[in-house]
Amino acid sequence: MAKQNTIELVSGRNIHLRFLEQSLVYEGLVAGIPQREDNPRFVERILEGARKHFHGHKPYLIPPPERPLEDPRPPFARSTPPMPLPSVACIARFYSHYEARDPAKDYSGLAVLWFQDEFAFPIDPSVMKSLRELDWERYAFDYDY
Repeated sequence: MAKQNTIELVSGRNIHLRFLEQSLVYEGLVAGIPQREDNPRFVERILEGARKHFHGHKPYLIPPPERPLEDPRPPFARSTPPMPLPSVACIARFYSHYEARDPAKDYSGLAVLWFQDEFAFPIDPSVMKSLRELDWERYAFDYDY
């Protein structure tokens, strides 16, 4: 990574961070322990909320890791094991100075959602690996100036 806001993809393309919003995933959760079956709802809520920042496009999701949590309740008192997401949702907008697919366009962009345990920077190494491996040409949107 040449600069903190530039990432070189494994394809050789450079993408540039232009927007980063972070929030606690379970902010506002009043009570309870997050369960595996709850997580898709939390992720979808964050994805839908992010559309307003990205021209109505749903961000690309880097799937969050699942990590079981020790549950103090006896097994008969729970439906599934607790499985919280990493605590921080990161929504970023990246741009490339070149189109992704349409040579008639001027540049390309993509919003990405990922989860990590701490507020960035740095970006979690496993997330950075996923970012570098992004198939930009497949997922990014082309734009005109």
